[in-house]
Amino acid sequence: MKKKIAAVDLGTNTFLCLIAEVEGKNLKVLEDISRVVRLGEKVNENKRFLPSALARAADTLNEFGTIIRKHNVDHVVATATSAARDVENGAELLELGRDQNIPISIIGGKREAQLSFEGAISSSADLNQSIFVIDVGGGSTELIYRKRGEKEIRAQSFDVGSVRLTEMFLKKDPVDQEELKNLLGYASNVLHRFGDCEPDITIAVAGTPTTLAMIAQKIDFDEGKVEGYPLTKGVIIKMIHDLGALPFSDRKKIKGLEPLRADVIVAGAALLLTSLEVAKRSEVLVSTRGLRFGVALNYLDFL
Repeated sequence: MKKKIAAVDLGTNTFLCLIAEVEGKNLKVLEDISRVVRLGEKVNENKRFLPSALARAADTLNEFGTIIRKHNVDHVVATATSAARDVENGAELLELGRDQNIPISIIGGKREAQLSFEGAISSSADLNQSIFVIDVGGGSTELIYRKRGEKEIRAQSFDVGSVRLTEMFLKKDPVDQEELKNLLGYASNVLHRFGDCEPDITIAVAGTPTTLAMIAQKIDFDEGKVEGYPLTKGVIIKMIHDLGALPFSDRKKIKGLEPLRADVIVAGAALLLTSLEVAKRSEVLVSTRGLRFGVALNYLDFL
């Protein structure tokens, strides 16, 4: 039976709201909204949501609530991820959701990875391949691998994300090369714990790869031009150094780079590069899908 679902992804850096018609494993997008909220601001340091971050979250949830009511959906499912897992005052975020009739579930890293994988492959034509999915978030990065012909996936969530590593390492403007080297070394040590994999195809979801695809093409968001866009290892390396060499004030002016993401894009690109090295691949395909699509397809699990 076809159902209209609102799937809300409350990430460390970005909140997303997908309105979709779901029937079995078929999904039709009605509306898909993204807002940079920076919920995880200084969470790595304080282990608490800042009042200013909660205020931004409240404003965005209010906006999402209005959109959800307009669509008269059958079910609302919202998930909170890395930042919400790390804080002592996560109940305050859940209360903000209740105010808008948006029930929020704080999900574990492995469940996040599983749902991100399902969302990432939901538009793929050929699934009879070994698939490696990279989900670079603000607080964590999920790596997921499924061998050809197998149903089981190997999924792991690592506490390295674009916001977290920017706050930990990148203190100078423009980016200091020694700080960048330290960030890359740290990310590599963490992510290579995933172990060996030999994917036929590598897919990256979330704001970092989407943004890099837009920068590479010098465009604003256009799903038709971003979905499936190939990013090579060489292009990602060049972007890390070119973006890092720019003062923050200039970085914010780049076509395709949302100003609110400009401070964390270098760390995000570094994490994407390191994840690609884990997969031993020279190219990754960008997907505009991800966690919220997996949540929508599995909404019954949350009811």
